Formats: sequence, C-alpha cells, structure tokens
Amino acid sequence: MTAARYLAAFAALGLVFFTATASARSLRYPQSGDPAFSMEVPEDWSSRTDNSGNFIVVSGDRAIAYSMNVFVVRASADEVARNALEVRKVTPVPEKQRVSISGSEGVAYKWKASNATNAKLDITLMVVQVDATHVANCTEILVGSGSPEAHQIAKWFVQDLQISRPAH
Repeated sequence: MTAARYLAAFAALGLVFFTATASARSLRYPQSGDPAFSMEVPEDWSSRTDNSGNFIVVSGDRAIAYSMNVFVVRASADEVARNALEVRKVTPVPEKQRVSISGSEGVAYKWKASNATNAKLDITLMVVQVDATHVANCTEILVGSGSPEAHQIAKWFVQDLQISRPAH
C-alpha cells in the first residue's frame, strides 16, 4: 500500500477510540529497525497499531489522537503530503507550513473536518523527510477544536517526538 493510502486510511477512520489500560511508558514504532518513532506518554494514554499499519496514540480524555508511520518512498515529504490530501479529498488544499520533527524537516497542512458523529476536528498532517528513501508522517487530531490545554499538550508531544535514523 502506498504512503498516501496509509495516510488516507487513517484519515478515513476519523478518530479511533479505545480503552486505555497501559501504565506510563516509552513507546517505539516500529518496534525494531530504523527509522522509528519513539515517545513518552502519560499512563492514561493508549496505543495500538491499526489494520493499515499506522501506530495510533490517543490521550486518556480522547481529546487528542495521533497516527504515525514511516514509509520507504523516493518522493519528497511535500509530494507525499499533497498526494495524501488529494486522496482524502481535502479541499481547498490548506496552506503549506514548514515543520520539523526530531531534526527532520518537512511540511504540515492544517484543516478542519467533522467525523461520523459530527464532532469537530482540527487535523494537522505533518510529513518529514528522514533521509533519501524514508519519510515519516504524524497526523494530529484535536477533537472539538481542543482546549488551550489540549493544544499545549499536543505541541509538547510533537516537540518531544523522536525519529531514529537508519545507519548508512
């Protein structure tokens, strides 16, 4: 499946809700190999891998969710992001912003949407170029346009998110 299809598969899901049962911990995705995401999450946050291979992380209050993945692709971060927006039929295409995750530079696109239950969502698609053959994406969803606290937590999460690099 292409990177855009993985991104679109997550976006089509809206927001994934599930029960948190884990304690405070460090998470890594994928569990082996590089590049990989690593992060620290509070004990009431939950995580799982969905059927499309995306790593899903959800806050305990379900106000914030992330979908992450790493792809082998010979395309720029912006090409991957624009393709994902096209597949998801996000129109008009939001204004492109620069983003950096763990020192990898890329692009971000922000837009508003509604899920199947008509909840308002603020969505940010971030795609960064890890190296010549890998891009990493992190899609952030804030439910109900998010409280100021949720926005601050989301900002901290992305600032602390790490991406390991493959040895060359």
